[in-house]
Amino acid sequence: MSKRHEDELSPNSALDRDKEQYPLMRNLSFDPRLLGTKPVLCPTANINSSQRMAMFSHNIVQAPIPKGAEFPAVASGFEQKFIDYTFNSSRIPENGTILAVIGKYQTGIGANPVYFNPSNIVIFVTDKGVLDYVTMEHYTVCSNGFGYRNTQNQIALRPGTFVQKGQVLMQSPAVQGDKYCLGSNLKVCYMSSIMTVEDAFVMSRSAADKLETLGIKSQTISIGRDMVPLNLYGTVDDPKFVPDLYSTVREDGLLCGFRKVNPTTMFADMTPTQLMKPQYHTDILYYGVPEATVVDLSFYMNPVNKVKTPQQYFSQVYTYTENLMIGYRQIYQVYEKEGKAKNRSISPAFNTLLTRVMSILAANGTKISEIKAVPKFVHRGDPIQYIQMDIVYTYPNHVSLGAKTTDREGAKGVNSAILEDEDMPVDDFGERADIVIAPAANINRMNFGQLYEHFLGCAQTTVLREIKHRYKTDYLSAWEYLLTFLYDVNSEYGKIADALHQNERRRRQLIEECIQLDYIPVVVPPGLSNLRPEWVLEMRDKYGIQATPVEYNIRNSDGELIRRVRTVRPVYIGRVYRYILCKIPHVRSCGMSYVNQFQVPITIKRTDLRNQYPIGIVPIRIGEDEVRNLCMTVGPAAYRLLAIHANSPRATEKLAQQLLTARKPTQLQWASVTDKELSEQNVMSQIAKHMLAVCGLDIADPIMSSTEVDNWNRFKQSL
Repeated sequence: MSKRHEDELSPNSALDRDKEQYPLMRNLSFDPRLLGTKPVLCPTANINSSQRMAMFSHNIVQAPIPKGAEFPAVASGFEQKFIDYTFNSSRIPENGTILAVIGKYQTGIGANPVYFNPSNIVIFVTDKGVLDYVTMEHYTVCSNGFGYRNTQNQIALRPGTFVQKGQVLMQSPAVQGDKYCLGSNLKVCYMSSIMTVEDAFVMSRSAADKLETLGIKSQTISIGRDMVPLNLYGTVDDPKFVPDLYSTVREDGLLCGFRKVNPTTMFADMTPTQLMKPQYHTDILYYGVPEATVVDLSFYMNPVNKVKTPQQYFSQVYTYTENLMIGYRQIYQVYEKEGKAKNRSISPAFNTLLTRVMSILAANGTKISEIKAVPKFVHRGDPIQYIQMDIVYTYPNHVSLGAKTTDREGAKGVNSAILEDEDMPVDDFGERADIVIAPAANINRMNFGQLYEHFLGCAQTTVLREIKHRYKTDYLSAWEYLLTFLYDVNSEYGKIADALHQNERRRRQLIEECIQLDYIPVVVPPGLSNLRPEWVLEMRDKYGIQATPVEYNIRNSDGELIRRVRTVRPVYIGRVYRYILCKIPHVRSCGMSYVNQFQVPITIKRTDLRNQYPIGIVPIRIGEDEVRNLCMTVGPAAYRLLAIHANSPRATEKLAQQLLTARKPTQLQWASVTDKELSEQNVMSQIAKHMLAVCGLDIADPIMSSTEVDNWNRFKQSL
């Protein structure tokens, strides 16, 4: 084999060849492109276990966009590539010229105007003479009830404007200019606490607010011919059965309700006043999220005979339908003028839109030459009975107890407590932690990369403090100090920063940006060769990166201050990039359910039935956790074992105290806690009692007294 062929087959040949084109790859120990799509977001992928990186790849797809989304303080350098893969319905597929911008609803028109337009259709003709379109949605609905509000780019959207291939008209909040932002930089403190056992972590109130996400849900409601809508949002003279666009849902969460005609009570139930009062036991009621904001409404009506509902009760439907038809006629007119008349071809996407538009126009009485028979609207293969309503509403998804977050190293955890900012640990430099995590969590899970990111976060804060001090008197000294730090973190990144800031104005601008951010952004690609323990010690000594004792408040269950604590040992507080996951728990209650042929409660699959109940209708089922809960009732031995080592705060606190004070902690034989204390604070035991109480069994006091035994014997004899 020739030397040339050996070089082509060498695993490092591609990396060596591309180092000239991509300078940031010159000091890497391997080619990061071999990692795949998602792990390249992790700066320390080569230091973590493969299982943890696989977990990160699984978690990142469950990360919604938080309110405080920002670019990572420690970036991997691959973030910008993800902008191209961001879902966007407004991305222009080909070069072209805009012909028309048509809103779904025309705002401010008519006696009952619509004041919010949820989307726009942008029709353009490509350079090849093909009619095409894109959609500008103000809100994007994702899975699991999550979504986001798009922002419009500063583009002149009017006929005659030239648009380029790949250009986007609306943008996700995760895309901020040329930066891809899906998480938040949070100050992390690794410290032992009774609230940070295993995967549990403590979060500050401001961090919870920063990680808040936007919830978006859509519901499809079918209205039959005999269903009279309740006037829940209007007046006697102006009835409205659903909230208008950009109006809020009632405090009780009622979206809409319907009452079927009952001949025996019709005159009492169907008065205008009575239709404003829900009858919770007999009416068909649909629930949403209380005080949510309605951002989209769509109505589809089939012309059917023998409708029992008076027409005036559906005035809202006619208002929105007539307004909707204006936009559909405009789309059809653009096709006739720019497509038919000029003999232009249309794209497959525009053909689908046009077919739908013509069908809706024909179904609502407009004569369309291409449509011979009046079509009927269908839902899931069956014709709509009378009216189908699609409603979309948004609401804030507050971070609560049980919420899950993760970092780029795959360190997923569960929020066990949300504390006020003044109760979180703060060091002697004034750095206050946003999250407190158990120090052994990363060691147990073999993702040491987060320790390097955490140390870099400490270094960024420490170096910036010195830069702020120098910048007040000598900007050049501050710049040299900043540049030295960038070279020490990543020499190739330091070279790029030096080359791009050759004059005083650019250098001052970079320093001021770092001061405004309150940290120094760095780029650490996966596989950076200098990240090793020796480098950490060198950086610590060179820049004086040190930990200090931290102080925090301890409060009782009523929120009253017990004392202010200062730790004996020093603790580092540094930034780590974390994502909120879409597994935010919701309060549920056991409600109605179906029973299958085996007489086992099952979940209701039909969404229209689920939406008719304000509480969860998933029945209690016996799984792994429930079996463990029931085991808590079998006797004192198992009860004490599971309570002390698993799920009793009082037992955990007592055990920790004895481990800290015992002469020989490894030979501890018992914990000084009573069965009564375990029982009163054990959540799992309470859940087991509740589960059995649903079945009519009371296990709170299972031992019968002698009097109860005598009464039971007399009762059996009487039978």
